[in-house]
Amino acid sequence: MACPDGLLTVVILAGGRGRRLGGCDKGLFKWQGKPLIEHVLQNIESVTPNILINANQNIDVYQQYGYPVVSDATADFAGPLAGMLVALRSVDTPFILTLPCDAPFASPDIIVKFCDVHKERQQRLYIAATAEGLQPVYAMIHNSLTDSLTQYLEAGNRKVQNWMKANDAVVVDFERQASSFVNINTENDLRSIC
Repeated sequence: MACPDGLLTVVILAGGRGRRLGGCDKGLFKWQGKPLIEHVLQNIESVTPNILINANQNIDVYQQYGYPVVSDATADFAGPLAGMLVALRSVDTPFILTLPCDAPFASPDIIVKFCDVHKERQQRLYIAATAEGLQPVYAMIHNSLTDSLTQYLEAGNRKVQNWMKANDAVVVDFERQASSFVNINTENDLRSIC
């Protein structure tokens, strides 16, 4: 099944420093002739028109993709949770579904499976897992968790998995879709998938 209209906004997390890529803005790092974020967008645009980009640099470049762009509330590159929080505060759908900008193989099946599991479980927080372990930046988060996430970050916490475990995240098995979770953190990663 497809996701019901208005259930979620897909948020592409592109707000990191790209330290392992020499400070390059990871979402704009080119692979196969185009920026990584374009690969992600191309993969998911057929599933939903509700897309938001979280970025903390090169805002004007990201805006050219035609989707809203939001930046973290703090200027210290506080990690994925900060991007999740600003997204939760910026959308009018019940859920956000987050994907990293450095996952060029992210499949629309990820979105559909999260929606299917939500239809069965009716919980507020879902996190992907493969044989490699939890994949915490692939998550579906209900907006009722905004206050919990705000308090967690204001206390100086940054670990995504700890916050998700504390909020009883439902682990969704994506082992059959494991290839969709290949991500690029370094130039060696780029070479390994070329």
